Amino acid sequence: MLKVQHKAQTTAGKALKLLAETPRGYGDLADQCRRAAVSVALNVAEGFERRGKDQRHMLTIARGSAREASVALALLVAAGAVEAEAAAEVEGGLDEVRAMLWVMCERQV
Repeated sequence: MLKVQHKAQTTAGKALKLLAETPRGYGDLADQCRRAAVSVALNVAEGFERRGKDQRHMLTIARGSAREASVALALLVAAGAVEAEAAAEVEGGLDEVRAMLWVMCERQV
């Protein structure tokens, strides 16, 4: 469980750095992406303090936030507001976190 929490925190940190200086006109989307990435890390941390269905619910929310961050990041890349190569590193982390969370949630069924 600690591996996914570490990966979520590391990925959120990379997203925060990547989005620190977003061009004018993309502030709202960058903010949404930042909040979603941070939400992943925070919900994973909170989820590990819960048990049963409540834990699964928190981890499912984290997985949804990871998807939200990915879409926002893809839109920022498409608009040219962030570099694709740097975004790919963050996306790789988000994808890895989603995969780990999916396995964890499916095991709780």
